[in-house]
Amino acid sequence: PYGAGRRLCDEGRILMSVRSIRTRLTVWYTGLLALTFVILGAVAYLMVSYTLHKEADSALRSVAVTLAERNVAQPPQVFPPDVDEVFRRFFGSLPMGPYFDWMDPSGNLTRQFNERNTLPFTNDARRNAVRGIATFETIRTGSRHPVRVLTWPVIQSGAVVGVVRVGMSQQN
Repeated sequence: PYGAGRRLCDEGRILMSVRSIRTRLTVWYTGLLALTFVILGAVAYLMVSYTLHKEADSALRSVAVTLAERNVAQPPQVFPPDVDEVFRRFFGSLPMGPYFDWMDPSGNLTRQFNERNTLPFTNDARRNAVRGIATFETIRTGSRHPVRVLTWPVIQSGAVVGVVRVGMSQQN
């Protein structure tokens, strides 16, 4: 009887140690799987965010080029009446509060599409425009959502003749 009790006690310890190892392995693999999902989710989020950001920049560039070409060919006093259609073509729909304006090479506002949407003209964008360099910026305004703005220098015969600024809200 004494030996049988001891054997049961030893078997109990072995069972407890097996359960303990099994539990530890389960927790370890569950944690590893959870960490893998978190990393994959973060990478997917960053990739989608980067792609959407680049697509928005590409659409802003397309609108700026279209507006610059139309205004250089026949400079109107105001933006063309189909400018909303240009935004719809490149963005798929009219973004909330589209913003675009036309400035002379020194940065003085000459034409503006929507007077309620006034955005600051930063010094970096101004310096780059004078040198003929396009500038993308994200500008925080009084609204909840930042605005992505492209400052596009319009070059004709090797000289900057104007600056088109195109922007859209980054509201999702």
